[in-house]
Amino acid sequence: MENKFKTSFIPKSFNESGSIKNKTPHNLLSIASTLLIFIVIAASAGVFIYGKIIEKQVAVAKEAAIVKEASFNYAAVDKIIVVDKQLKVANALLKNHTTLAGLFDMLEAHTLKSLRFTSFEFKYLSPTQVTLIMKGKAQSFGGVSKQADLLTSSDAAKKYFKSPFFSDLNLDSEGEVSFSFLTTIDPQVLIYNPQ
Repeated sequence: MENKFKTSFIPKSFNESGSIKNKTPHNLLSIASTLLIFIVIAASAGVFIYGKIIEKQVAVAKEAAIVKEASFNYAAVDKIIVVDKQLKVANALLKNHTTLAGLFDMLEAHTLKSLRFTSFEFKYLSPTQVTLIMKGKAQSFGGVSKQADLLTSSDAAKKYFKSPFFSDLNLDSEGEVSFSFLTTIDPQVLIYNPQ
């Protein structure tokens, strides 16, 4: 008798092509999404690693700044600041400092030998107005006239004297002519200039 039940572990239906069918389809969307996940994970890892590198560089820079700050000589900087302020004050004083040396040099060069000045009064009335009053004696009226010409016509005298005026011409008991000289001076020519 033939056995009606056949037991076999071999499947009864068989693919004719000879391959087993895969139940998950390999379409383009699933490949793209898998690739995108790997790219996102790689980018996240890259950003994380880059952040750690930057943190380490910042820590190194902070340490270097602390070392530089510790080696910085604040006392020397304070001294330099004080010296700088002193130099600025000295420079401002020199810029506004007036000197009569040039005026005296000009008077020495432009005063006749037969004449002498007996008084010198310098008045600084304002930053724009300076007056000079001098009294003097000459051997003759002609000497006073020559001195007036010299102090009103020479370029050096014109640089200093604005509207020079000779007055009070008198003959004294010794035979000398006394006179007064009055003028205004441009204050800018009295400013000290070391050049």
